[in-house]
Amino acid sequence: MRSTTRLLLLATLSILTLACSPTAARPATSSAPPPGSPVATQGATNSNATTATLIASNFAFSPATLQGKAGQRLTLTITNSSSTEHNFTVTSLAIDKDIPANGSVQVDFTLPASGTVPFYCEYHQASGMTGQIQVS
Repeated sequence: MRSTTRLLLLATLSILTLACSPTAARPATSSAPPPGSPVATQGATNSNATTATLIASNFAFSPATLQGKAGQRLTLTITNSSSTEHNFTVTSLAIDKDIPANGSVQVDFTLPASGTVPFYCEYHQASGMTGQIQVS
């Protein structure tokens, strides 16, 4: 009887420890737009000016794909919602910007004539932290 009680107590404590652990699986939530969403155009003072927000979290960018028009000026606000420093690099546009943990940065650039512009985190590219801007 005594060993059964101890076993039951040990099992209960193990379950509670796992359930309360910060690494326990929890459903992912995000307020970021779904992948493939177009960049939101401002258009109030300059029809060629565009702003967008990119989230860097859990070794991924969200959305992973942005869309824009050739020659469009883009102001991109990148928010790092994790406790790990990330980076935003666009090799073809000579952009290399660190994003502090739980911080944000703003990057301004002009989109090229056409094609796909890849971007990545130079620290976590091997972990799949990549994305692209589709230019039409």
